[in-house]
Amino acid sequence: MSARIVSLSIDPREVLELSMREIGGDLIHSDYCDIDQRRGFGYMVYEHIHKRENRPMMLMIHVENVHGTTRATILASPEAEDWTHPFDCEEENEWMDKIMEVLEEYIIDISEA
Repeated sequence: MSARIVSLSIDPREVLELSMREIGGDLIHSDYCDIDQRRGFGYMVYEHIHKRENRPMMLMIHVENVHGTTRATILASPEAEDWTHPFDCEEENEWMDKIMEVLEEYIIDISEA
């Protein structure tokens, strides 16, 4: 599993909208709740079929701005049943790299979880 926690300079709704335009895969579910014009929280879950092994991978983005700074937690992982077996993380990391490229110009701080 690949995970990042990112502080961003854009509103949480913008993070989700930008991600939805740029990320390949099937959007499984998304939700967003406004607190006010610049604050809110939400998430989206994508499924992507692993090219080499024809197995589903999941991408989850949770974004929130409750206290004045937008934070996004991004998780990319293979199907849960695959966690007990060795797997190739290359495509998982490529997917994480893609979302980080999309958000790059807005990143204030980044950490691996």
